[in-house]
Amino acid sequence: MAEQQVDIVGISASKVVGLIGTLFAFASGLSLMFTPDIVFIICGIVVFVLSILLMIAINVFGLNMRRNIPYEWWFLLLIALGLFVFYIILFNVPFVRAFGGEDEEGILGSVISNIQNFLSASNGGSEVPILFASRILLLLSIIFLTLACILRIMSEKNAKVYNSSKVVVLTGVIWAIVESIILILSSNVFNIIIGVIGIILALLLILSIPPNIKLPYTWWFVLIIGFIYFILLSPYFEYTIISGALVLVGFVLILMAY
Repeated sequence: MAEQQVDIVGISASKVVGLIGTLFAFASGLSLMFTPDIVFIICGIVVFVLSILLMIAINVFGLNMRRNIPYEWWFLLLIALGLFVFYIILFNVPFVRAFGGEDEEGILGSVISNIQNFLSASNGGSEVPILFASRILLLLSIIFLTLACILRIMSEKNAKVYNSSKVVVLTGVIWAIVESIILILSSNVFNIIIGVIGIILALLLILSIPPNIKLPYTWWFVLIIGFIYFILLSPYFEYTIISGALVLVGFVLILMAY
């Protein structure tokens, strides 16, 4: 079924978001291929190939090959899940350990610590720069491809009440709220202040989304908050830039009239 929201350049909102996720996957695959470890190189080749398949599905090259590779929600979901599996395997993301009971900080502290590690793609500062970049790029690709999948499903369901840019911005807001709460729960006063600012900005963005509230949901308003998130929260989560990147992509979609 054809997607409903297509602008004058002939590309849907789902494909815009999917293309961004594809480019992140492409860059992650390339960077993994330049690592000295054979496992990372093999995974990098697989990620690189998956990104090429996505480009063909989105019809980046303007070829007729896309009819053999469908741009469907299930295809996006499968690739996003596959990349997520690679992310867990390659970078040893701790999930189960959060509920172990051996940490002195307790279950809640351990959960918060592990969520922060996941959000920040941090490995205690021991990663070489190319692996660090690969990790961030891979995580960003997973998030954006999942969002593209959601937008594709909503388009196929003819959900006329939704706005693509608002879906993306709201996702960035939720991510920013999680990061802000983690900062507020820390023992550092300056971190708490940054977390409170993050929550306030999130509330402003949320209040701007409903049409009956007189807060401007405009490109410049979203751009300002996205830029603030970009420079405010990123340094506390090893520059993963996720919340800022999501809000700024929402800004791009607004410019494209989505």
